[in-house]
Amino acid sequence: MLSRGSGPEPPPIPPASAAARQDERRAAVSLRRVWGRRGAGPAGLTLTVRAGTRHAIVGEHGSGVEELADLMTGRRRPGGGAVLVWGRPPTRGDRASRDGVVRMGDPRDHSRRTVSADLSIRATRGGGDASLAATAMHRFGLEPEAGQRIGRLSENAKWRLALARTAVVAESILVAEDTHSVPTGTIDQVVGLLPDGATLLLLTHRATEAERLCDVVTLIVNGVAIVTGAPEAIVAASGIPARVRVSRHSCALRSATLRALAALDGALSVDEWPDAVVVHAWDPAVVVAELTRWGVEPQSITVRRGRLEDVLADMTGRWKPTRAKP
Repeated sequence: MLSRGSGPEPPPIPPASAAARQDERRAAVSLRRVWGRRGAGPAGLTLTVRAGTRHAIVGEHGSGVEELADLMTGRRRPGGGAVLVWGRPPTRGDRASRDGVVRMGDPRDHSRRTVSADLSIRATRGGGDASLAATAMHRFGLEPEAGQRIGRLSENAKWRLALARTAVVAESILVAEDTHSVPTGTIDQVVGLLPDGATLLLLTHRATEAERLCDVVTLIVNGVAIVTGAPEAIVAASGIPARVRVSRHSCALRSATLRALAALDGALSVDEWPDAVVVHAWDPAVVVAELTRWGVEPQSITVRRGRLEDVLADMTGRWKPTRAKP
């Protein structure tokens, strides 16, 4: 957890401009200089989640990601700043369904309400018709569990219930967090079945998952949003070089060849490993062309471009480009 010790209280949030207030009303979720309580969580976090997008918030353990789901569902109030869902503060407890916020795999969802009753209530609260509940149960295979209490559902059924909840409300937000407990194949299926128009907010420590599933990513470090944008744009702007890996098992690289690789335009460094040689380069095409001209077989060459996990590691000081093992 992020600790700020016994420092000063979070500064008061300044009034938003007219343009900012208009953006917040249109946004699915808006955080404005949000601070956690008791020295934990966000530290002046500001970001906007646009309606209908697949937005991931990525950070390492203790960066503030863990507390965001409670803040957005009204279970926890921020120590400072403003949290808005559809332009208004989130409601607490069971009334949170009025906001259209659905928490996937909520560990504290021990409701005694049945599946059919829950979906019917959410549909009517969201301004829809109760018949939407039956349609959603059929679509996500919940008809056998229609009469079961939510607290007794299996994990798989709870994930399907989360999707059904997003389908019965016109403006819905699916919050998926702590995905270390969710198998990769399952979260992929959940995202693939997300109803049209629904907003996905993925809170995760795994940058590879965010890069694969979302079209907008926010990287946070020490509770502060560092960068927001499309994953490929963030990687392109980060200056993380590509890695060209040459297997030693299929070719023999002499010392003179290695020195020539290090001297190529755009090459940053050359790392030698027992089974491979790795060249860090801004332009991997130049390195591959030279290797091919020297007779290295194409199947022994692998190019790995920068990834979102490299950017996050670079921001937190964990990325070491001169000794990155292939």
